[in-house]
Order: sequence, then C-alpha cells, then structure tokens
Amino acid sequence: MCDKKNAECQDYVVCGCNNVWYSEIKKAIEEGAHTIETIKEKTLASTGCGTCQREVERVLQEKSAERSKKGCCGGGCRTR
Repeated sequence: MCDKKNAECQDYVVCGCNNVWYSEIKKAIEEGAHTIETIKEKTLASTGCGTCQREVERVLQEKSAERSKKGCCGGGCRTR
C-alpha cells in the first residue's frame, strides 16, 4: 500500500473524495498556490467532505518550508 508513511512511495492520495494526489498539490504550490483556498481552487482537494484539509495544510507547510530554504521564490529570484 502506498501512503505518506511509506518512505519508498513518491506519491499518495491526499483527497479521496476528489482523487487528488500529493503530486498534484505539490504542482499547484509550485505554480503559485500558496494558500489553502488557492490549492482548493486549483486541485479541488478538501472541497468534498473536508477531512483531508489537515493533510493539505501539512503539504502546504512542508513545501513552504522548502521554498524558504531555497530563497524567496524557490531559487528563481532576480536581484538588481
């Protein structure tokens, strides 16, 4: 079984209601969705029963922390 606790697994379903995978949420964040609301709009995650909202928020925090380590916008910032 592939789930978030399996270190060998690269992807897993975050939202069962709308069949939204971790990779889809990650992609939405990489494309500019930096709030739970914008992730909902782009992926439909957490728009069904809502029980996955904590996991969606966890992924958002995880990816935000990674972005912060790389710099203001994931390493692609231009300086003057």
